[in-house]
Amino acid sequence: MKRSFDKIETINEVQDCNLKRPREEENEITAVELMDCSDKSNTSAQISQYGATLVERESNPAGYSLLNAGHVGKKDYTVLTELQTCIENAADFTEANVKNQIDMIGQQMKYLQNSLQSVIGKFKQNNELHKAACNFVKKPGNTYHLYERSTGQRYFSMLSPLDWNDNPPHKFLGSWYLEADQSWTPAEQMHLRYPGINYLKEMYTGRFSIQ
Repeated sequence: MKRSFDKIETINEVQDCNLKRPREEENEITAVELMDCSDKSNTSAQISQYGATLVERESNPAGYSLLNAGHVGKKDYTVLTELQTCIENAADFTEANVKNQIDMIGQQMKYLQNSLQSVIGKFKQNNELHKAACNFVKKPGNTYHLYERSTGQRYFSMLSPLDWNDNPPHKFLGSWYLEADQSWTPAEQMHLRYPGINYLKEMYTGRFSIQ
């Protein structure tokens, strides 16, 4: 009797398994078919909205008919997720690169604008200094001293305030060095004329060394 009961229980388990299998297989097939984006137009459109667009599949590639064309185009959900993630990452990197390039262009434009203002300001300054009154021919390589009379006239002199024992007859406006290109450099900024050359001189004279 015990063996007969065991057989009956085994038969019941087999029947239960047979009843469950079709539903499980049906669910698996349905889940896989959802990933078949090339056959299902609705699913393909939905995936396209999220950024991952799959390549259209041909049923007869190169004139050869496939045994199971539907099975070839099936995609796993993880694959679609990775595709979507790749597209999002690419978009983020592209946006960051564009911002960096635009920022660099903006910095260059700002630098050019500042350079333009500096050139225009230097031109106005040189022009005003050359128009100052002077009774001698100014030669490049010399320093001249600018004064202003009570009448408002500005003039260049070869005498510095030290030559007047720090008591010049007129208001002292500053000393200027005439460059070879006829531009003027303030005397107090003479040491800043060639920063690159000054750096090399200090380096080779041993004041500091490059580590």
